[in-house]
Amino acid sequence: MNGAVAGIIDFPLPTPDISAGVSASAGYTEQISDDVENDLYLNYLFLVKKTKQDELIENLNNLYEESLEGNIDNYGALPIKLGSHKQAHKFIKNFPVVEILPDEILSEPDGSVAFQWDNEEAGSTFAVSFAESGEINYSGIFEDNSKNWGVLKFEGFWIPPEILSNIIRTISGKKQA
Repeated sequence: MNGAVAGIIDFPLPTPDISAGVSASAGYTEQISDDVENDLYLNYLFLVKKTKQDELIENLNNLYEESLEGNIDNYGALPIKLGSHKQAHKFIKNFPVVEILPDEILSEPDGSVAFQWDNEEAGSTFAVSFAESGEINYSGIFEDNSKNWGVLKFEGFWIPPEILSNIIRTISGKKQA
C-alpha cells in the first residue's frame, strides 16, 4: 500500500520483510501484516488531518514569515512582532467554538496581528488586534450602526466575554445580552 492515496498524500509506508511462503501460517502472517499496515496508514491519516484551528495557525505562521521581509502592505508596515504572534496563537488555541474562528488574519502597520469577522448580510464587522504587551484592542460596527471598542488584557488562557459576545453579535447579526 505504498504511494499516493487519492492524490493527497505520497509517502512510503514501511513494510516488513516477509518472505513468501506457501503454508497456512505464511498466508495468515501475510494477512496480519497487511492489516497492520492498513491500521498504521489509517492512524497516520487521522493524526495528520488538520483542524480549522490548525489551518488558522498555519495561516498565522505564514503571514508572520511573510511579514519578516517588511513592508507587507506596501505602505511601510512593520514586520509582525513575535509577542503579537504569540498572543494571536494563544487566542486561536484557546478559542472555545471552532465554528466561529475569524474570517481573516491581518498584519497591522505597527507589527500587530488582527483577526476580523464579517457579516456582510447584516452589515457587521468586528476585529481584534493583539499587542505585544498582551492587550487586545477591539472594535466593531454592527447591524444597527452601533459601535463598540475597547482595550482588554489577554492572559492567554481564556477569551474575554466581551470579545466572544461581540463575535457572536457580528456573526448572528443580533445584539447579545
